[in-house]
Amino acid sequence: MKKLKVALIQYDTIMPDIEQNTTMAIKLIREANRNGADLVLFPECFLTAYAAPDICEKLLPVQEIENHPEFIKWCENALTENEEHFIQIVNLAAELNIGVVITGFSKGRRYPQNTAWIIDRNGKVILKYSKVHTCDFDWERYLESGDSFPVCQFDEITMGCMICYDREYPESARELMLNGAELIMHPNRWGVKGCQ
Repeated sequence: MKKLKVALIQYDTIMPDIEQNTTMAIKLIREANRNGADLVLFPECFLTAYAAPDICEKLLPVQEIENHPEFIKWCENALTENEEHFIQIVNLAAELNIGVVITGFSKGRRYPQNTAWIIDRNGKVILKYSKVHTCDFDWERYLESGDSFPVCQFDEITMGCMICYDREYPESARELMLNGAELIMHPNRWGVKGCQ
């Protein structure tokens, strides 16, 4: 029988302060490790915070805001796997021999994506998933959607991801099941009480 002890982080990063959010993530990963967790699951957009520039709140067509300085800065600040704060998380996973599902806005082709990365015990990214079903009725309309539901192997368990609103579409879980997922990580952000 396969066993996996997962630590579910219920902490809401409100401010898009990646330094502060990374410091908190490190503290929480260390705590989960002390408590015997095999894997740590963070809420949606933990490192970057689930926040967009004020200009996005107007819900204007993207062509009308894509040259606005706030929007440009938001796009430029999206994460990559080579960014120093992301590397700190990867290195800590390897140091502690623990898996981590870390989240944030990542760089897409043109606009940010809402992304979850599964990092294995060796500090290797074994899955990168970007939210397929973004909320087009809200400022998430400015995010690039992902286009697939990949799976990976962690401790001999096949797992995949969906993020928040993906759960409203049965096809998300069906695609993961067809790809062999035995366990679905589901980062979510609904405030402190609703994280995960």
